[in-house]
Amino acid sequence: MGATQKLIAERLGISRSLVSRALNGSAAEIRANPATVARIRTEANRLAYRPSAAALALRGGATRTIGVLVKDFADPFFGRMLAELDRLARRSGFSLVMSGVEHGRRAGDESALLAQYRPDGLLLVGSDFLPDEVARYADRGVAVVRLGSGRAASGIAQVAMDEVAGMLLLVDHLAALGHSRFGYLAAGHSRCRHRLAALDTALARAGLGAALAARREAWTAPAWIDRLARDQALPTVWVAFD
Repeated sequence: MGATQKLIAERLGISRSLVSRALNGSAAEIRANPATVARIRTEANRLAYRPSAAALALRGGATRTIGVLVKDFADPFFGRMLAELDRLARRSGFSLVMSGVEHGRRAGDESALLAQYRPDGLLLVGSDFLPDEVARYADRGVAVVRLGSGRAASGIAQVAMDEVAGMLLLVDHLAALGHSRFGYLAAGHSRCRHRLAALDTALARAGLGAALAARREAWTAPAWIDRLARDQALPTVWVAFD
């Protein structure tokens, strides 16, 4: 069990109420001795004290928690991202409260689940959130950050990869190697469409034709194979998403 205010008070031989005031920044209101306040904070740090998120929520204070709503847990990229988010949150004294949305389904009850914990902020992880799904989080009274591509929503900060800049670098490199006909192989979800649009933009800027796009599920279809066999201008390089 972690350290509590009661334990700190017992170790220092002082009242629990004084410990509480010293740790929540209100000790000056009762003119507490600064040296005593310093002792309390030193002991709290030594014991790695962390305030109870539930108690803070009941008092309407900061809970030191961050809500994370993940659009698709099946995406392996998000696993690495969440591990890094958890590491950074712990280093800053925060905890993550996570909930997921099954791929292909709209976000709904998951946001209510997160609201029960009254997080200090909310992270929306994924590029497949629809505009109206993203917009409704802006009115929750907490800071909201979206991690993923897609159209930005008013009142919500967004962190995303610059798809066009990345594709420009890719096209410049491959064109320098002599490639001029590009193919794009991916599934049909929105992230794939965003990246295909970025690739076509990069190809247009380089004076090259649009990419020949193939959806992954059609890759083994006989009709698609026949088309490739008949095509005299096959791509010399394929860009594959996931």
